[in-house]
Amino acid sequence: MAGVTAALTLGSAALSAYGSYQKGKAEKEQAEANAQIYDAQAKNIREAQKITAGQFRTQGNVLRGQATADAARNGLKISGTTASSISQSIMQLQMDNAYQQFNLEAKRINAMNNAALQRYQGKMAYRNGLMEAGKTALTAGIDYKNKYWKGFNNPFSKKERLSGGFDISNEALFYGQPMA
Repeated sequence: MAGVTAALTLGSAALSAYGSYQKGKAEKEQAEANAQIYDAQAKNIREAQKITAGQFRTQGNVLRGQATADAARNGLKISGTTASSISQSIMQLQMDNAYQQFNLEAKRINAMNNAALQRYQGKMAYRNGLMEAGKTALTAGIDYKNKYWKGFNNPFSKKERLSGGFDISNEALFYGQPMA
């Protein structure tokens, strides 16, 4: 009966360790999928920046053309107040473009940072799963050794003492038992 119990205990520990490993692996895969979404978002924002810049260029060209046509229709030369007005309008348009480009760049950088964070969290989850699996296996092995190997000519359980009475057996050294 003890052999069956020991086998079930070790089997349970093995399944638990494998479950920890699989959990870490699954979390890493999910984090990578999330990171790819953020990468795509950053790429889309880059394209939006290009489109926005093109739209502002077009608006500037339209503004110049309209101002030139209006001035010519009214028989005015493009100088003085008229030129100043056109210049201010184009400058305001360029400022609006700069603000939009800045905001889009901030969003793009945020998306790239989120992607990097997801990858880091996935890597840490995977490592945590491996560590948890190792801890489970190690704990099960120690429990098995302590429960089923005690008294079976175990070379680790032999008490070896120095002349001063200090226990220097592997078990005492491993578990840090007091030397007395």
